[in-house]
Amino acid sequence: MKLKILSWNVWVGNRKAQEVVDFIFSQKADIICLQEVPSDIFELLQTSSLQENYYFYQAVDHLEVKKQGTASHLVTMFKKDFRRGRSNTFELGEGGVRRIYQRIMQWHESVEGSFVDIERRRRKYRIFNVHLEAVAPPRNREKQFKKMLKQREPIGVNIVCGDFNIIGGGKIKNFFLAPLFTVIYGFRGRDLVKNEKKEFKEVCRKYGLKDPFLGKKTYAALGHTKSLDKILIPDSFEVLEKEVIKKLYGSDHYPIILEVKEK
Repeated sequence: MKLKILSWNVWVGNRKAQEVVDFIFSQKADIICLQEVPSDIFELLQTSSLQENYYFYQAVDHLEVKKQGTASHLVTMFKKDFRRGRSNTFELGEGGVRRIYQRIMQWHESVEGSFVDIERRRRKYRIFNVHLEAVAPPRNREKQFKKMLKQREPIGVNIVCGDFNIIGGGKIKNFFLAPLFTVIYGFRGRDLVKNEKKEFKEVCRKYGLKDPFLGKKTYAALGHTKSLDKILIPDSFEVLEKEVIKKLYGSDHYPIILEVKEK
């Protein structure tokens, strides 16, 4: 069976609501996972999902501390020809305003992760949607990823979509940057020399997952070459087509689209 999957960090500051929603539904993906969805886009998606014949599920991504409300959402949608099963949110981040950046912004990120169980033609899938912390040391993302993996479906197919924010390929080479990372990002000794990319690959290999977008630039910042956004699929899946859409639609991340089939 073939599946078309779209994953995208929409960005909490996105002001192109209608353009975003039009793009998302124009792709006619079977499964859609979105991160950092601001309230106006969230509401428009929720309304449009009924018209476009999608189920709609949400969790909390960023949380505004001062306003005591959700700053952005995780949104998972899937076509109504799937049978909808169990859905769950789970605590992902540690909560609280701990680092300088968070104190300035007055929010904490990566509050929840989520999964939904769906079924088509007697084949069961568990779809994860996660957004790992950006302004955090590598040990936090490793802990969050492993926490998510504890929720995996032992019998069915697990697919993990999201913004993983994994940027570290080895030790911080500029000694003078170490205090900056220590103060702002909360790094400790081992974090400064940790090869986050390598360790992430090893965890994926252990759980039989592969990353078709490995090495593909998905974040649009000037001079940034990082592959932050991922759709992790079982090793047994065949990749039919993969694409990083080189248009932002008001975001700071590029949408990624994957077509797969089970071998």
